[in-house]
Amino acid sequence: MQPSPFILFLLGMAASFSGTMPFGPLNLRVVDTVLNRSLRAALYFAIAASMVEVLQSFIAIRFNAFLEFHLQKSPWVRTVIAVLLIIIGFFFVMIKSDRPKSTTAEKLRNNGFLYGMTTALWNPQAIPFWIFVVAYYRTSQWCNLNHQAPWMFLITFLSGVASGKFLGLLTYVRLSKLVVDHAAVASRWMNKLIGFILITVGVIQGIRHAFGC
Repeated sequence: MQPSPFILFLLGMAASFSGTMPFGPLNLRVVDTVLNRSLRAALYFAIAASMVEVLQSFIAIRFNAFLEFHLQKSPWVRTVIAVLLIIIGFFFVMIKSDRPKSTTAEKLRNNGFLYGMTTALWNPQAIPFWIFVVAYYRTSQWCNLNHQAPWMFLITFLSGVASGKFLGLLTYVRLSKLVVDHAAVASRWMNKLIGFILITVGVIQGIRHAFGC
């Protein structure tokens, strides 16, 4: 049984909001935008990032069904996924937080909407996060999100996703002065934390595949 449109909207908004609140590339950059640019530029940033989040969550819904099908038909896919997770994890661990900013990045910062869109597109955490959310909602029987769901069903959920993302980033905009005092320490360890999590998940997937779990 599928939830009502209101509950479905709340499920999308709750997941998106909770995924936005931990320190990450997007919320740290929206803080930077409001402090070094303007409130208006930060709002455009948040709107653009929310639009991209809708696209990423939609891709995750489609990819989740694709992944589930191929895991059943081709067990070797688990090995490929495990290796990719470990490689991406090591990439995050090796990232240095004090990399110099490129000229292109500086130009993008002059356009809040374009800066928000490109930053969100280059956020590798989003699609894996939504794959997990879709799988969790399905297994917990909150809702069954898949490529066969009616369009109004998907639109309602994705509207909640956009709203949750915007509200999450807006919270950082409102608390930017407080956040900036702690952002430096948090951002220094965020990439390493993400990397270790991905490596751990990759190793677990490899062990499960090796022992047929």
